[in-house]
Amino acid sequence: MKNYLIILFLIVLIILTSLVKTSTRDLEAKIFTNQEEIKLLSDKKELILLEHNFLSSPKKLIEYQKRYF
Repeated sequence: MKNYLIILFLIVLIILTSLVKTSTRDLEAKIFTNQEEIKLLSDKKELILLEHNFLSSPKKLIEYQKRYF
């Protein structure tokens, strides 16, 4: 009877370990995806800020107007 309890206990531990590993793997994948999205959005933000700062200066706008129009 004691051997059956030990075997059952080991099987339960193996199952719990695999469940924890699977959930951890899924969480790591979600974290990686979110980090990549944050990087892309950060790059877009930097480009938009650069464009805004570059085009919002009145001197630059007047200079562009004279140059191109």
